[in-house]
Amino acid sequence: MDKVLKYFRYSAKINGKHMPASIRIAPVEDDPNNTQKSHSVLDLGRTPNLRKLGVVFIFLWFIVSMVYFGMTYNVNNLPGSIYINNAILGGVELAANAVAIWIIKLGRRPAIVGSFAMAAASMLAICFAQQSYWGVIILAIIGKFVITPCFSYIYVATMELYPTQVRVLALGAGSALARLGGAVAPFIPFTYTVWDELPYIIFTVASVIGMLFALLLPESLGRPLPDSIASAEKMNVITCHLRCSCCRKRAPVRAPADSSRDDRNDTSDDSDSQVFG
Repeated sequence: MDKVLKYFRYSAKINGKHMPASIRIAPVEDDPNNTQKSHSVLDLGRTPNLRKLGVVFIFLWFIVSMVYFGMTYNVNNLPGSIYINNAILGGVELAANAVAIWIIKLGRRPAIVGSFAMAAASMLAICFAQQSYWGVIILAIIGKFVITPCFSYIYVATMELYPTQVRVLALGAGSALARLGGAVAPFIPFTYTVWDELPYIIFTVASVIGMLFALLLPESLGRPLPDSIASAEKMNVITCHLRCSCCRKRAPVRAPADSSRDDRNDTSDDSDSQVFG
């Protein structure tokens, strides 16, 4: 138990939090009457909002993997030495992951949207800079720099938006979808045989699609983590965050509860305050 407390204090110190010295950890005895329900991947689509969240993350995981590994395999199409280009892009990844620590503090959704937007812009710009050696190299570096930490952003967003009951299942499902994107990625650089700019156009279109889906994500920075499927359904609502008239939705207005339901509503509110407080 002392070792567990030591880790808790270390975690609190890293996160700049104060852990009271009076906290103690007591062992929990096994209860033979405890029939806790186990959860499966099917629970990821149990409620309407979780189904919408699942569709968004299906595209995000697949696209970020496809674009990231596609850019990696596309190094053979870049001008210059393949070995030097690989070394440069490898160093760029280290720098990108270091910078991501501060970028993600600006918000999960802005970080993902910004990564896809800048990746799309850099890949599209390469189509118009084919005659410039340094232009292609610099734009490829920018593209790799912004798409690399997007993996980390999506990891964090997945863990924060899904409830505790299915959080690990969601992360595993997302990682499996990312492997599918990685399986498609090696074939994209070979499309240059059809048209020199085609690989970059594919990366651009995929990044734009990823950016549009990322706009639907609710922001999870600074918010409590949902610990049940019911709480996630109410907290992390999928909606469009564009400030345009066609995407604005009027929030549903709930009618006041009648007196016969006051007791039940008060009980549910109290339970929610205990969960999220």
